Amino acid sequence: MVRLGIDIDGVLANFDIQYRRLLKSRFGIILARRDVTRFNIPELVGLSQKDSEKIIEEFRERRLWENLSLVRGVLPFIKYINANCSVTVVTSRPLELKEMTEKWLARKKIRYERLMLTAGGSKWTAFEKTAGKPDYFIEDCLEYALSLADKGIQVLLLDCPWNRGPVKHPNIKRMAGFDEIVRVLNKKKRQG
Repeated sequence: MVRLGIDIDGVLANFDIQYRRLLKSRFGIILARRDVTRFNIPELVGLSQKDSEKIIEEFRERRLWENLSLVRGVLPFIKYINANCSVTVVTSRPLELKEMTEKWLARKKIRYERLMLTAGGSKWTAFEKTAGKPDYFIEDCLEYALSLADKGIQVLLLDCPWNRGPVKHPNIKRMAGFDEIVRVLNKKKRQG
């Protein structure tokens, strides 16, 4: 069984769509997905720390974390990992969102062995404190991908507008989509 680490927002859940909707309704800022060229959206659009916190607070108050849609094309991938992988979900969500996150994962029928919320801290700590590192970690944030890769983890970077550009790390492979990720995981599974 392939040991897999996986992020939620931007990989499994459509966080950016809901975030962009809130930007439009609260501040009149309209962004298409292709315009989100940095992972840190508030920094990209010049939002103050206070306004950024208001959006995250609205996510909490309206329980939007529980109602995020799945990323397009991810459902067959979820079925694949449920059957073929030992999954550790690692997200940078705040710790107080653990229950909402567990409910979302259950509703979306995503099986996992461990769930780690890092509150924006290092995702490496999820593996440092447990039985060991995964065979692969699927991520959409280039900064987190580089941090994990520097610790020797093979990262499959899901191609998104906010992580484009050259990636020159031997432990990071850019993936065009979930079909390509499944091919990599199948190859690892066959190798044992």
